[in-house]
Amino acid sequence: MKTNEKLARLRIQAGLSQIELGEELGISRQTISKWEAGTTTPSYENLARLGQLYHVSVDSLLDDESKIQRMEEHKEKEHGGEDKKDGKGSKRMRYIILSVCCVAAILICAITMLIPKERSIENIKSLEREEIDISVVEELPIIW
Repeated sequence: MKTNEKLARLRIQAGLSQIELGEELGISRQTISKWEAGTTTPSYENLARLGQLYHVSVDSLLDDESKIQRMEEHKEKEHGGEDKKDGKGSKRMRYIILSVCCVAAILICAITMLIPKERSIENIKSLEREEIDISVVEELPIIW
C-alpha cells in the first residue's frame, strides 16, 4: 500500500476529518488532501507527528519506494549536501558549462562589434581625403 493510501486509511480509522487532522498538526486541510492524493509527501517532522497520533512507526507509514527515496535524501544530507550526479552531470558542472558559454558569447559579441567599427572608421577617413565633385549632380525633383 502506498503512503498516501495509508495516511487516508489511518485518518479515517481515527475518525478524523482532514480539517480536524490539519488543526491537530497545525497545517491546512489542503496539505492533508495533497498527502492523501499522493501529490506531496509529509516532512519528517509531520511523519513523526502522524506516527505518534496514529500510534504507528514512521517506517510503517512509508511505502517501499518512499523509504528508499528518504534514505537517499538522508544520505545526501549526511555527506554535506554533495552534488547529486545524474545522467547529465552534476549541478556544479552545469553551472561551469553555462558560465563558459556566457563568457564565450560575450567575447564573440564584443569581437564582432569591434571589427566592423574599425573598418567603417577607416572608410570614413579615406572619404575625408577624397574630393567629391558635386557640380555634376543635378537637382532632384522633390515629390510632396
